[in-house]
Amino acid sequence: HDALPIYNIKDTEIEISNTLGQVIYKVETSVTNQKTFSFDLTARTPGIYFLKISGNDSFITRKIILER
Repeated sequence: HDALPIYNIKDTEIEISNTLGQVIYKVETSVTNQKTFSFDLTARTPGIYFLKISGNDSFITRKIILER
């Protein structure tokens, strides 16, 4: 499991997608204090995935490389 701390973002959307653009994980929430989200990718095929966090009229995207 990987953990990601997030601070003070209203109407937060967290999304993980594969290289084909298929969403494999998605959660919508509101973050008022620090909150940590965990996601389990152990059942996924090794490869490249993208993490996108949206909120407060902006977003950030990070590449995840899953290796075994």
